[in-house]
Amino acid sequence: KQWYQRRVAITAGQIIGLALLGIGAYSKIEYGDILKASESSFTSIPTMMMILGVLVFILGLFGCFGAFKENRPCLIVYTILLVIVLMGELVAIIITVIYQGKVRIFLTTLR
Repeated sequence: KQWYQRRVAITAGQIIGLALLGIGAYSKIEYGDILKASESSFTSIPTMMMILGVLVFILGLFGCFGAFKENRPCLIVYTILLVIVLMGELVAIIITVIYQGKVRIFLTTLR
């Protein structure tokens, strides 16, 4: 692939990261800490969305810079971080399946 094709794919990741950051900030302003996963305000869903948005954006920057400059170490860091994010998503899915009943109860209390 040409570098510009990789750039388009990675830029989409950056846009998604900024969208998560924006949605998280809007939810935090509009709803406050109503959407909490636990008693700590750090674990509120809007805060977690903002942190995830920043991480996805930084991940996209690593990939974008590595693809543009054809910098091998930067692409290696991008790959490692991408694998870590995917493993985290897999763990979240497994935990959701294991605690399916508790997740349903939690989601119904949010309504």
